[in-house]
Parts: sequence; structure tokens; C-alpha cells
Amino acid sequence: MKDKNWKYILVIITSAVILVIGILLIIQFIGQFIGSSGSYKKYVTQGRELFNEGKWGLAIREFEMASKIKPDGYEAHFGLGTTYLKQRKLKLGIDEFLKAVEIDPNAVEAYYSLGVAFQRDRNVERALEVYKKVLSIEPESFQAYNNIGGIYVVQKDYGKAIENFQRVLKINPDYHQVYLNIGRTYELQGDSLRAVEEYKKIIELASKGPVPEIIIEAAKKRIAFLETK
Repeated sequence: MKDKNWKYILVIITSAVILVIGILLIIQFIGQFIGSSGSYKKYVTQGRELFNEGKWGLAIREFEMASKIKPDGYEAHFGLGTTYLKQRKLKLGIDEFLKAVEIDPNAVEAYYSLGVAFQRDRNVERALEVYKKVLSIEPESFQAYNNIGGIYVVQKDYGKAIENFQRVLKINPDYHQVYLNIGRTYELQGDSLRAVEEYKKIIELASKGPVPEIIIEAAKKRIAFLETK
């Protein structure tokens, strides 16, 4: 009878020990998860702050630390891609943006940045493909239409360029940069009068609201040059 009692007690003790060990392991796992999640956010936040300060190398280090903690972290890969793009390290930027859109297939900002990287790398076919993807997700992306227009200018397809620039204006008629682009396209076609009309629209916009001084000065220089030809 005593032997049976001891066996029963041992079973209870063993079960209790196993239960305690299980609880401790769960607590440890939760602690590690919370800790790594917090560290990931910390590194991403620090990376963004350093990026905004123009400290590209330090920003990359923070984003890399974040990506090691969470390999499928969208923010880390997008941060790396954006920083590499600033450094003109286009191949590295493209690789990171591709990882970002694989993680989040609806990330407009990552697709747009990927298009910019391809465009700067002179891979215009891939750039056009990506910008069209941007527009399939966000049809009101006037920046995508503007960049598509820029590609067609380089390809000397001025009709398609103007068509895309006009789409920009339908979405955002106050987007001052596009008037420079339209004016430049008319200049390339030898139509100085229409080019001047577009440049003057920038001066008109500036009288109604803020326009970057660099845009205003560029427009004034083109007007002065064309009107004195």
C-alpha cells in the first residue's frame, strides 16, 4: 500500500515539475519574442532618425540590425533600400526593395521607390513595369505618371510624355514640377511658345501659394532664354 502511495506521489511530483518547466519555457519564449520585437522597432526607429539626419552609413547599420532580428520585416528592408537609393547604390537598393514588395505586395511606396531605382539604373523597361504596378494599386499616383512621362521624354516619344504629364495635372493641378517637364518637352519639340506658356504657369502658381525657389528660378531662366531667342 505504501509503495502505491509513493508511486502516486512521484507521478504527481513529476507532473508538477514538467508543468513548471513548460510554463518557464513559455515565459522565456514570450520574453524573447517581446524583446526581439522591441529591438526590431528600436533599430528601425533609430535607422529612420539617422536617415533623416543624412547619416547614411549609420542608418544602414541600424536597418541591417533590424533585418537580422526580423528577416521578414518590411520596414527594415524598405529602410535599407531607401538609404542605398540615397547613396546611389542602385543594385543594393533594388535588391532591398524587391524583398520589401515580396513581404508586402501592396506596398505602394516600395514599388514606387523600386521604379525610381530602375529608372536611375537606366533599366527603363523594368521601371515602366513597376510604375504600372504602382498605378494598379494606387491609380491616383501622380508621381508615377510624372516619372513615366520622364521616361518617354528620354525615349523621344514626346506624345506619350505629354499624355502622362497631362494625367498628372488631372490628379494634382498644383504639382509645379510637371509644368517644368511639359515645358521642357515642348522645347525639345521646338515649340518655344507653348514651352513659355507652361513655364509661366509656375510663376502664376507661386503667386497663389508656396513653390520651391529652385523651381521658380528654373522657370524664369527658361522664360528669359526663350523670349530673347
